[in-house]
Amino acid sequence: MQSLSLFINKKEYIYFFVSIIVVLLINLSILYQKYLIFKTDEIYHTEAIVKNIYPKQKYNIIKLQTNNFIFFTSYNSNQLKILDKVDIYIVTISVDFISYLKGFYAKSFNLTKITNDNNTTFW
Repeated sequence: MQSLSLFINKKEYIYFFVSIIVVLLINLSILYQKYLIFKTDEIYHTEAIVKNIYPKQKYNIIKLQTNNFIFFTSYNSNQLKILDKVDIYIVTISVDFISYLKGFYAKSFNLTKITNDNNTTFW
C-alpha cells in the first residue's frame, strides 16, 4: 500500500506556505489597525469583563477582557467578582504592539462596575 502525500510536487508545497504567510500578514495588519485605534489617545475608554482576580496584600490585580484585547490592572477594592462587567479608562502610553498582542499591564482609573438591568450579553 502506498503512503498518501499531502503535496504532490514542490509547486503545491510553495503555494501552501505562501498562502499561510499571506493569511498571517493579513491577520497581523488587522490587529495592528486595532492597536493604532487603541493608541490614538493617551486615555482609552472601554468596557470589559473581569476574567480573573489575583489578590495581593494591599490591592488586587485584575485580568480584564474587552472585545479587542486582554489586559491587567490594579484595583484597591474587593467589590468586584469574576464575570462582572466594568467601565474603565486605561492609560495607553507604555503599551507597545507586542505587549498588546500578548496581554499587558496598564494603569487605569475610574473603574466602575456596570449593573446588568437587562439580561444582555457582552459579546
